[in-house]
Amino acid sequence: MGIVLNLVKWKMAEQRSKFNLRFLPEDFQQHILEIKNKEGFMLTLSIPRKSKLGDYRYNYRSKSHQITINIDLEPIYFLITYLHEVAHKMCWDQFQKKAQPHGKEWKSLFVSLLWNAKHSIEHTDTNKKIILEFINNPKARFQKVDVHDELLKVRELTPESIFELEDGEIFQLINKRRTRFLCVNITDKKEYTILGTTAVKKIHSGGTLLPK
Repeated sequence: MGIVLNLVKWKMAEQRSKFNLRFLPEDFQQHILEIKNKEGFMLTLSIPRKSKLGDYRYNYRSKSHQITINIDLEPIYFLITYLHEVAHKMCWDQFQKKAQPHGKEWKSLFVSLLWNAKHSIEHTDTNKKIILEFINNPKARFQKVDVHDELLKVRELTPESIFELEDGEIFQLINKRRTRFLCVNITDKKEYTILGTTAVKKIHSGGTLLPK
């Protein structure tokens, strides 16, 4: 019964709504809210927009600030988009119309926020690489960074290794079947075949690498 209740609570936390950040890891939530409280703006989750991932607006009449972020973003891209828009808010506070929207002043603030988030939050290796990509190349508009080529692959693991994929699913590798590998899902105990080129997020046990 306790397992069922915990599952229900987890499913409720996963639901995304206009003012609900509970789908994010707890340290992401804390970091986001700390900045929000310090900077003083309204944060709203928006329905997915094809034209943008987020935006910042200053209301001249009420002298208030609002940031909106698309509700469907993966946690790491939600965080980066959020920091992107916070940098706009901070840039307005410091320079108002004297700075370009994505000029050197904005880039400096964005990079500073990224560095702070990198060191304040416990990240996976994949997320660290994504953040570093934006630190090295702060962008006005961006596509998701593909770091899979740099990650460990299923084909490089030895049989019986227990590993986690990017979606959080955990498997134990059994043996190779041509280009795919037979694996058992640790949660439902069912067998699956996974491509050898699939990126591994984390090794839980075993994980002795096969010689290349």
